Amino acid sequence: MILDDITTENIKKIIGPIENEMQRKDSFEDASQFFCERIYDLFRENALLVRVFLSVPYQELPEQNKKFVNELLGAKSNLLKQNTQILSLVGTKGDLPEWGSRLNSKGHVGIPLISREFIHDIPMMNRVLQQIGVSFGDDIKNPSDNKSFSGLFYVKDSQSELDDLGRHVIASQEFVEKYGVKTVFGFGGAYLNNDNFFTAIIFLKKQVNMGPVENVALSATNFKIATKGYLTSRRIFND
Repeated sequence: MILDDITTENIKKIIGPIENEMQRKDSFEDASQFFCERIYDLFRENALLVRVFLSVPYQELPEQNKKFVNELLGAKSNLLKQNTQILSLVGTKGDLPEWGSRLNSKGHVGIPLISREFIHDIPMMNRVLQQIGVSFGDDIKNPSDNKSFSGLFYVKDSQSELDDLGRHVIASQEFVEKYGVKTVFGFGGAYLNNDNFFTAIIFLKKQVNMGPVENVALSATNFKIATKGYLTSRRIFND
């Protein structure tokens, strides 16, 4: 299916069966992986890479993820607390075989939400969190002041769009050029009664206008409904 053909009506028909199947999985990771695979398959003509991230307290991460976060922070690792939220990769599917499992990721395993300043130094993620509605208070373990926030991240032209500091929003222009990335968009939301939020990010090989992207983003509600049970039972990762 071509993403330009997505309407408010057909996205509901598409996402309903996906939501139902996601609820039958063993963990949040399994459900997110299924979501990535189905969205990628549906929009194969346009999609390069589909990923889902979830904010997870440091203490609940697999040991390999903790190691990655500590190495990423280096001297700043002393700022980590057990309840520090880590925006963690939980699902991935793309054109390359190595993009088919979170375990293959080398640089996007987890982003520690330790401060506004730290996130501001990562242009794309800074824009993602701003546009989906995450607001950082003084207490970083609970990034959202609005427990029902949701929103849309949209970069129409990944080669030209800059942030307020003149940096490319999609900072890795080598990645953009090598794989022909055009539009990048994402959506996400918070979950009631806990501190978790998710975001899905989709890299496209074709430039797509805002309309169809907004329609795909309607699936954020379905995603939350399908996965809230895994957060209640804390079945997040498979390992």
